[in-house]
Amino acid sequence: MLTGADGVIRGPANDGKAGAVARDDVADVAVATLLDEGHVGKTYDVTGPEALTMSGAAETLSRFAGREVTFVNETMEEAYASRAHYGAPDWEVEGWVTTYAAVAAGELDVVTDTVQRMAGHEPMTLEDFLRDNPDSYQHLLAG
Repeated sequence: MLTGADGVIRGPANDGKAGAVARDDVADVAVATLLDEGHVGKTYDVTGPEALTMSGAAETLSRFAGREVTFVNETMEEAYASRAHYGAPDWEVEGWVTTYAAVAAGELDVVTDTVQRMAGHEPMTLEDFLRDNPDSYQHLLAG
């Protein structure tokens, strides 16, 4: 889940962008590589069709949820503290926080054509994903 029920995306991402990709697209690329021996030993950057900021993702989520979703840029210390209540193992919390830090550093500001080339279809946009997966933002809807 990108947001809590409070409608806030939190993390130390600043204005960085990420070429986030849908799991279904990753799975389609994985299948394509497993069915063709020509991919043995090769690696691929698999991304979505656009690099988004967390603020941009919040705007898109707002449209689908029918309520305001915002992004709060946290310091690294705030990010660790805001995730402490989940009770997740340290390695998992580290992964959550450092992923946002990688976004801030520009390390995930990449868009490739891998899904199109390997799976034969365009990768899902965030809008596509939300349209096809309304359960993914049910927790944001007024109840």
